[in-house]
Amino acid sequence: DIIEELQPLCMVVQGVLCDPKNRTAPAHNFQLSCLESTTPDSKKGQMLESTLACGGIDAQRTVDSGLVNDLGNWDGCHKLPGAHYCFAGYNPIFISSGQCVADTCTAGKYESMAAFACEVDNCLAITNLIQPQYCLFWKTILCHQAPPPSPFIAAHRWQGRLGSPNDLPIPPEVSLDVTCDYTPPKIGAGTYVMIGISAVITLLIIAATGLSIHLKQRQQREGGGGGGEANADVRLQTINVEEAGKDVARRDEPRVPSLGEKMLLAFSLTDNWAHLAETHTHTGDITCLNGLRAISICWVLLGHVMLLIAGGIPLKDFAETLKVVGRFSFQLVVGAFYSVDTFFFLSGFLTAYVAVKHAAKRGGKINIALAIVHRWIRLSVLYAFVIGVWEFVTPFFGDGPRWPLFVTDLHASFLTGGKESACKQYWWANLLYINNFIPKKFGEICLPWTWYLANDFQFFVVGIIVLAIYCGYSKKIGWYLIGLLLLTCWIVTGTLDVVRDWQGAVLPI
Repeated sequence: DIIEELQPLCMVVQGVLCDPKNRTAPAHNFQLSCLESTTPDSKKGQMLESTLACGGIDAQRTVDSGLVNDLGNWDGCHKLPGAHYCFAGYNPIFISSGQCVADTCTAGKYESMAAFACEVDNCLAITNLIQPQYCLFWKTILCHQAPPPSPFIAAHRWQGRLGSPNDLPIPPEVSLDVTCDYTPPKIGAGTYVMIGISAVITLLIIAATGLSIHLKQRQQREGGGGGGEANADVRLQTINVEEAGKDVARRDEPRVPSLGEKMLLAFSLTDNWAHLAETHTHTGDITCLNGLRAISICWVLLGHVMLLIAGGIPLKDFAETLKVVGRFSFQLVVGAFYSVDTFFFLSGFLTAYVAVKHAAKRGGKINIALAIVHRWIRLSVLYAFVIGVWEFVTPFFGDGPRWPLFVTDLHASFLTGGKESACKQYWWANLLYINNFIPKKFGEICLPWTWYLANDFQFFVVGIIVLAIYCGYSKKIGWYLIGLLLLTCWIVTGTLDVVRDWQGAVLPI
């Protein structure tokens, strides 16, 4: 009976406490009973504590904060005492934001604050806890709750940039990935080793370039002739004709560099640049492939620029971007990943062309082991150097809102878990050219884009074996193997496509 009599009084008290008009400024003056969700109060309490730890809406810290694909004021945030910068990425959609929050706000507390918005019925009721535009944004993206129409929504530009919730192709599950730890990388032994190797290579380039210039100048002086006619007359009076002929022949012969000089000249900047910029075609060159190379590399660059813009540079006019991507003409850009197939074709074609010519000169024999080792050495020396530079030097190359996330993502998620980075853990898979199989997750690969090298090397191994059989044993068996490989490829690809429901699209929308 007492409970029934007090029930109306409790409702009045709760209504007074939860009414935004009766709220006082301190964010701590918030009652969990105002949240009508079914989430346990203990969890709501944790969310509230996280929200308070992230600073509420301290005007000094949030005045320059970004929202939809706006990274805010990175430099200004670092100048504020008691504040630090948090970057939030929403996957798998290309949306990100940056916010200046209290330094007590960790990545986990930031994510908890975003989840707290899903518990709130009216974002305007907690304006001293979470900025209304962030509350509405999180309810739309993470909670899949359409915000109620209000003058406040019309007064903010975020919805126009993003589009209405019904217009957005938001996947059923959107994950929030927050980075608040912007600790500068530390210089370690690996960094010093790579700097030392780079210094040695730089000295070799300088020495080789100087030697190349010296040899060319010396050759020009020797080829320009000796002394005048008077000297020639004196020499003819003192030596016989046979000795003079030998002396002239020795002076006319160009000096042949020694083995050590040849090895050093491989680092010559001038010689290598001359070879790189050479347009002269040699006998046996297939010149039509040059056009295919040029068009394909431009296509690859076009596609990667689009991916970097979408994934690396915030797109403020996201709704307009979706319209552009949906145009038929834009298929040239989103379909650029097919251009990689042209490089596989070029590699396979040239492998067959060179191998057949090589076998014809040696009685149809191809040394499979020697061909594989030769290709491995050609690729792996430079490959190992690039892995070392990427792992130990690249983190020092930049700074800014996205740089730590950029480095962390491409060094794999091991950094956030306290484990070794991808290249420290899987460098051997790259140098064995099996990094398209190990590790299983693409995001954990050392230098993820080097999947192409692994594929290309594996195709070379298979191709050289087929060519060795074709040239040295039986052309008929060679053709049968090619047909069997094609048929197997079609069956396996088609089966995986059906079983795993693969989508031939670059964008997850």
